Amino acid sequence: MAFSSERLSVVAYADGFTLWHYRGQPDSQASIGAVGYFAPVAHMVRPGDMMIAGAADAVALVVLSGAGASLRASVI
Repeated sequence: MAFSSERLSVVAYADGFTLWHYRGQPDSQASIGAVGYFAPVAHMVRPGDMMIAGAADAVALVVLSGAGASLRASVI
């Protein structure tokens, strides 16, 4: 399944840092971590932002890196 902006929300924001929450079910953690999965919201997020990403097979804390089509979420 593809990224859905309706499942993305801000948990906390301070001093240029945002903690996000994403309900990725039914997607797997591997698909959520794929380069470009979050590209549709690249204009909203910044490298270094963190996200609690719930997937069908796991829940993980991830850090965002890259920009635009190369935006990536890597498990910490």
